[in-house]
Amino acid sequence: MQKLTYRITTHSPVLIAESTGDTNMVASADYISGSAVYGCLANSYIRKHSLGNTAHTDDTFRKWFLRGALCFSNCYIVSVDKYDNVSWNYPLPLSVQKEKDDETVIHNLFFVDDDFDQQTSSVSGFGRMQGDSLYQQIVKKSLNFHHQRDKETGVAKDGMIFNYESIDTGQIFEGSIYGNNDDLQKFISIFGNEDTIYIGRSKNAQYGMARLMIVSEKPEEIQAMALRSGKVSLTLLSNAVIYNENGFSRSEEH
Repeated sequence: MQKLTYRITTHSPVLIAESTGDTNMVASADYISGSAVYGCLANSYIRKHSLGNTAHTDDTFRKWFLRGALCFSNCYIVSVDKYDNVSWNYPLPLSVQKEKDDETVIHNLFFVDDDFDQQTSSVSGFGRMQGDSLYQQIVKKSLNFHHQRDKETGVAKDGMIFNYESIDTGQIFEGSIYGNNDDLQKFISIFGNEDTIYIGRSKNAQYGMARLMIVSEKPEEIQAMALRSGKVSLTLLSNAVIYNENGFSRSEEH
């Protein structure tokens, strides 16, 4: 299996809806989900090939988007320095904690000694570890107020307000697309040029416009992980369904 790197730059507020307990609030995730990218690119493929309602008869569409030959990862915010160098960030593991008395001191609780007794608190959001240093990256979001409309008349209801939380304009997110070499080469030929996309909720209003760019010039080999010690820490970047030996899903520790 190989991969391509793709980049999404928000050109308007983007709303990747998450469920909340507030009926007057539509919250947004602070990343662009792989399922949202999958749906966006599936629709783009249909438009580019004028497939309409016959997409399921197209061999490539059926292979990529219905049979799962391509896998789309979540798209997380990146950090860009003054030289335009890009660094990837990921959801910070729950095991990464900062000392309560000195927040500049970071520990990974999976790798501390048995006599470790410092008081720590969790570090949330996105970032990356480089050596003993932790670099965090904030996803900027805003809250927008809208009048609630009557679904039958289309007229705003007096005094009825609901809130949209959205990812701010001008932020850059990157993710990966996984597949075999032939499929990824063909994917580049179709989607290789930078393109305007509409992603997330309320795309017909002022939300959802972004630019999609395939960063990779060709499929990249997936590098094997080099182990520096006998310990490995695994952090899930999305929900996972794990099966036992009888084929039933389980959530307890393996």
